Amino acid sequence: MVKCPECGEEIDYLTAFNTSVPQVSNFFIKADGETEYEYFETSEEGTDYHYYCPKCNAFLFGNEEDAERFLKGEVE
Repeated sequence: MVKCPECGEEIDYLTAFNTSVPQVSNFFIKADGETEYEYFETSEEGTDYHYYCPKCNAFLFGNEEDAERFLKGEVE
């Protein structure tokens, strides 16, 4: 698990907010290393996501590549 740089809590996913359409989901790295979104609301898929800490709701990333690298422990 990685730690949120804002609150220091250990997390294993990020909350992903789709800014193109109203939609909130969790962004995971699966055991096989692939990424996955767990959607809470159904709507058409957009392309702009902001990634937040699920513990403190701090904004952490503005793109999927950085969010994925963070969850894999490649960046702090």
